[in-house]
Amino acid sequence: MNKKFRKAVPILETLSEYEPDNAMVWTNLGAAYLGNPVLAMDKQQLKAIAAFEQALEIDPIAPNVAYNIGLIYRDRQEHEEAIYWFRQAIKANPA
Repeated sequence: MNKKFRKAVPILETLSEYEPDNAMVWTNLGAAYLGNPVLAMDKQQLKAIAAFEQALEIDPIAPNVAYNIGLIYRDRQEHEEAIYWFRQAIKANPA
């Protein structure tokens, strides 16, 4: 995780406590946990998935969130989960 993302994580974690119903906060927190999805460690990926799922709970059609979850599962070689989330992304934004 690079320095920018490392600095963003605690800020976004605190913000998520103050704005728990803000899907964008959770989406950005998930992205910050990843930093670089290819280099993200298992623990960071799981935290990112949890943050992205929280964003979807608040806003089921939040842009690119389901797709990002699919990318994480793809990188983890969990293909069935990846396919599921890619399909969810298409349902949320068929265009």
